[in-house]
Amino acid sequence: LLMIRPRLQFILNLKGCAKNPLVLTGEVMNQEDTLRLASFLQMPALVTSINYIRMHLAFLFGYHSVAACLAEKNSDIYSVAFATAITRSHCFLEALNFVALARSDATKKKGNIAHAKTNHERLQKWKKSSKKQYCPLLSLVEAEIISVTDKPKRAATFYQSSIQALHMDNCIHTEALAHELAGNFYRMVANDQPAAREHALQAYDLYIKWGADAKA
Repeated sequence: LLMIRPRLQFILNLKGCAKNPLVLTGEVMNQEDTLRLASFLQMPALVTSINYIRMHLAFLFGYHSVAACLAEKNSDIYSVAFATAITRSHCFLEALNFVALARSDATKKKGNIAHAKTNHERLQKWKKSSKKQYCPLLSLVEAEIISVTDKPKRAATFYQSSIQALHMDNCIHTEALAHELAGNFYRMVANDQPAAREHALQAYDLYIKWGADAKA
C-alpha cells in the first residue's frame, strides 16, 4: 500500500486536488510523513519512487530546475543491469528536462545537451529489450535535442515519428507531452503558428482525456 500511495497522489495532483502540485501531500498521503516512514522502514525504493514522481510533476508543470534537483537525488537509479519501467521513464523525462534547461540557459547549454545525449544513449542501449516501447521515446528525445542545435528544422520528422507511434500504442500521457513539445517547437523555432496551434490543441485534449486537468 505504501508503494501505491505516491502514484495515487500523483493522479490527484494532476487533477488539481493538491495545494502544491509538486508536493505529494493531499487526500491519499503526506509526503514528509511517508518519507520519514520510508527511512524508518529502510525502504529506499519508496524514496526513489517519490523523487521520480515529483520530478515528473516538476517537469510537466515547467519547474525544470526543481526537476533536475529531484533527478539528482535518484542518480544511482541507472546502476542496474536491466531497466525497469521507472528507470526507463526516469531516464526519458530527465533527458527532456536537460534539453529544457539547455534552452533556458545559454551559459549551460553545452553541458545540458551532453547530459541529454548521455540519457539518449542509455535509452538506445536498453532498446534491445523492447523496441516498441523505446522507439517513440528515443524519437522524442532526438527531436528535442535537434531542436536546440544548429539545424533545428530536422526535428519535425522525429516529433511526427514519436507522435504516430505513441498514438498507435494508445500511450495518451506521453502522446500529450509529445504534442506539447512539438507545439513549442513550431511556435518558437520553426515559426509555424498554425502547426503550433494544432499541436497545442491536441496536447490539451489528450491531457484532459488522461485526467490531468491541472496540467491542461
